[in-house]
Amino acid sequence: MYDNLTQFGPKFAVQPSVAQRWSLSADRLTWTFQLREDLTFSNGEPLTADDVVFSLNLILEKNWPQRAYFPSVTSVTASDARTVLITTRAPDVSVPNSGHFLMILPKKYYESVGDDGFREKPIGSGPYELVRFVREDSTHYRKRATPHPFRRPANDEIIIRYIPETIQMINGITTDQFDLIGGIFTGDQIDQLKLRGMIVINRPGSSVNIMMPQGTYESRNTPLKDIRVRQALNYAVNREQIVQSIFRGYARASGQLLVPDSPSWNDGIPPWPYDVAKAKQLLAQAGYANGFKLQLQMNPASLPQEVALAVQSDLKAVGVEVEIIQLEGATFADYSNGRNNYVKADLFAFGLAESNGMSQFSTIGCNKPVGAAPSANYFCIPEQERLNEQIVNELDPAKRAALMQQATKVVADAVPAIFLLVRDAIFVTSPKTRGFDPPLFNHFHYDSMYKVK
Repeated sequence: MYDNLTQFGPKFAVQPSVAQRWSLSADRLTWTFQLREDLTFSNGEPLTADDVVFSLNLILEKNWPQRAYFPSVTSVTASDARTVLITTRAPDVSVPNSGHFLMILPKKYYESVGDDGFREKPIGSGPYELVRFVREDSTHYRKRATPHPFRRPANDEIIIRYIPETIQMINGITTDQFDLIGGIFTGDQIDQLKLRGMIVINRPGSSVNIMMPQGTYESRNTPLKDIRVRQALNYAVNREQIVQSIFRGYARASGQLLVPDSPSWNDGIPPWPYDVAKAKQLLAQAGYANGFKLQLQMNPASLPQEVALAVQSDLKAVGVEVEIIQLEGATFADYSNGRNNYVKADLFAFGLAESNGMSQFSTIGCNKPVGAAPSANYFCIPEQERLNEQIVNELDPAKRAALMQQATKVVADAVPAIFLLVRDAIFVTSPKTRGFDPPLFNHFHYDSMYKVK
């Protein structure tokens, strides 16, 4: 329904969308975006620079979630109908990447109907318009009568259904009610879908890790302060067993925080080997030959229960007893963000995926938000902070990727987590469905997808 300022191709390559091209000023503080001239909103009004300025200002003023991608922006202005200037307080090469998250809203229409009116009847410049939205049930789109200038979707209609039960999704696609489903499936379910002729598409989805928050172990003076203990916990976990027995191969063991699609992924960092003897040796050297007790906070969306139990069993084998504490979604989010001065437990399960190709580790940082708990940022690594300053200043993508991978190595060497695995995101299409090939797990649309009659 919407078009974004820029968009991602494979491996987070930034490509034109509403903006055809962009450039950076000599002082590296102002990005200039030149816009297409042939886009209109579904009410017939042309898309101009004023709409782009309005959309980004709305995000900044209302503190919408997309604001996280524009932390350094100080102003956005239009120099003419086709030119947008975005100024930052310091050099920031992530601005074109962040343009992917800037969906362009119609300024004149939005201001005429207000926030509530736009929520009731939103419009955009994309090839579809909204027919009906039923909360927690479905969203129905219909192709606009006027062709889109650069997107060529094959479908006249798209209906997105919200299905809470995995079994219901599986039954729906195998009985031809659905053309595409996506979610987290067990190995047995995937095998059954393949046997019934369904097409399974997997992409690296998110990493699954158990963080060891620095603010927690420092304030409580726990054994995790000793890097040898953190190393021992990594040696104690049998990742390959977890990958094969729980994920049936639709995951890979990992020794770093991000995912292979990310420019930050470092091929030179192997998963930790499973070595119980080495784990016990390190614990003894650190003065914990008799083990100790820890608490693990988790939410099933961040860490599957079966994985938590497997880690608990592996750590018990080296003398470390782990109490598992399950948190419901809202409470987990409060702990995750350090809100209300909630301090994380010794271990905190967290998944990470690459969102904008700029390796923004949300779990690593030295400056916690005002009013947040000591464990709001899970780990402070000064060398990684220094590298991040270079990353946001580096215009050359190859050099920037090299810096990112260096930062990944620095983070891995500090052992801020029990590194576990990268879990695949699974999409399943019916045998009649063609053309669904998302370049990235987190970023795709359905334009190329069609159904064979």
